[in-house]
Amino acid sequence: MNESETVLPSVPDTVEVSESHLSFLMDLYTDQQELVVFADTKVAGLLLLNGAVLAFLLAKIPALRPVLSQATSFYTFSLLALITFITLLVTLSIFFGIVALVPRMARFENRIQAPLMIFFSTITQHYPSIELYAERLKNLAKEDIAKDVSHQVVEVAHILSVKYRFIRLSTLMVGVSFPLLALFYGLVIEVTA
Repeated sequence: MNESETVLPSVPDTVEVSESHLSFLMDLYTDQQELVVFADTKVAGLLLLNGAVLAFLLAKIPALRPVLSQATSFYTFSLLALITFITLLVTLSIFFGIVALVPRMARFENRIQAPLMIFFSTITQHYPSIELYAERLKNLAKEDIAKDVSHQVVEVAHILSVKYRFIRLSTLMVGVSFPLLALFYGLVIEVTA
């Protein structure tokens, strides 16, 4: 089943929502929002780490000019291959990190009968004034709040799944680059000594 065929889960209209149920949903929603912030913070750290790796590579290249000018040297080939491969890994890591940061909108937004009261996009589309929004909030039943929060919990869960998939890929790429960076550094010391 692809993304466009995903069926929107719903809370049946006949379910009585207790305060503890509503509190649980709000806590779950808050926890998920904190996970989004944590994911974005991880990406920032990965991007910083990738920048440090690239800065290290660029700082070592001027010292390698004499070796790199010898086109037939084994060290020349090894260093060029390592520089290329590490740069490719770091570039992929940066790409996956940026993709993880890209904002994602609700996938179910167009299939919801009534506009969600807690999703920023539907609030701005359906409630152009604070007064209109406040009036709608006054008439909102606990069951409606539970539905809104349930929809958002599902949406944020999908967003987190995508974010963490790209964070894993970014982490893998930068993780693989570190042993290669150590090998590169060893070769740099050997050829410049």
